[in-house]
Amino acid sequence: MSRIAYVNGAYVPLTAATVSIQDRGFQFADSIYEVWAVRGGRLYDAAEHMARFQRSLSELRITPPMTEPSLWAVIRETIRRNRVRDGIVYLQVSRGAANRDHVFPSPAVKPTIVVTAKWQRQWDKGSAMERKALDARAEAQKALTQANSEIIDAQNKRDNNRERGDNASAEFRQLTASIPEFADEQKRVIAATINGVRIIDLYVVNGQAVGSEKYDYKLRWFKAMQHWVQDELTRHSKLIVLGDFNIAPDDRDVHDPAAWEGQVLVS
Repeated sequence: MSRIAYVNGAYVPLTAATVSIQDRGFQFADSIYEVWAVRGGRLYDAAEHMARFQRSLSELRITPPMTEPSLWAVIRETIRRNRVRDGIVYLQVSRGAANRDHVFPSPAVKPTIVVTAKWQRQWDKGSAMERKALDARAEAQKALTQANSEIIDAQNKRDNNRERGDNASAEFRQLTASIPEFADEQKRVIAATINGVRIIDLYVVNGQAVGSEKYDYKLRWFKAMQHWVQDELTRHSKLIVLGDFNIAPDDRDVHDPAAWEGQVLVS
């Protein structure tokens, strides 16, 4: 079966898909992309990836190519037409095609949108284990989202109680936004205890190249984080650790393996 791509409003064979040579994504890399993992026909971290995509559009001042519900429909239809159950779906949006000029076109041109999906054979092996791991991650993320919601609700309740002069206790406990005794302006952790469950969310340091200041910072951060989590384990019988671990065990886990060869940008 030949693959199908969605390009600017039409589903076409991948081999026949084209964009203009005047497209600013080709001329200036004036574009953004987003990738979702597909396991068992399910999109993982769907909302989080879409939120990042929408934020990228806003930051680069690229006009959204369509409404979010319409974009979801295109993404799912592209997956369906390509019969992908285990693989990836790729979305790229550029500012559009215009006469070559470094300044943004005025008036704005219609953005270019491309959506593709593909099955990946290497994910067949051990796919059941991968799905379990991703399902566990999804459940942990759900728990964290619920915890964040409860924290916000509790903070609002606390503020309302203060306005009324009440002393009712909050529903969350031990809210932490940093590793104790580790000076870190980047605030890469957040933790709270909700209904007896301690939840720690981490954004792990990349580190760059060995010998760099960022790599030294990464080693110090890991050491402090390890001691902190070990201490948390002695205090809490129920503990969840999740987040963005910047782990790339295989070349397929980074966008351009050749560009990162010899560098330590991930764990």
